[in-house]
Amino acid sequence: GDEADTKLEKICRLIMLYHLDRAWADHLAFLADIRESIHLRALGRQNPLDEFHRMAVDAFASLAADAIEAAQ
Repeated sequence: GDEADTKLEKICRLIMLYHLDRAWADHLAFLADIRESIHLRALGRQNPLDEFHRMAVDAFASLAADAIEAAQ
């Protein structure tokens, strides 16, 4: 029925939001870890800011897909 569909949609939305929130928290923790160790990139003759940006963008690119996969 209509009411059951509405409840199912709400549950699905809550599950998806939970996994997106979890993925975002993991992403922020990853960025904090990178930030702590990025100075080592300078020793390898790499620009730390460019490396941080590259790693952050790469990780963010898969964030939504990872959350969707986890929710399924």
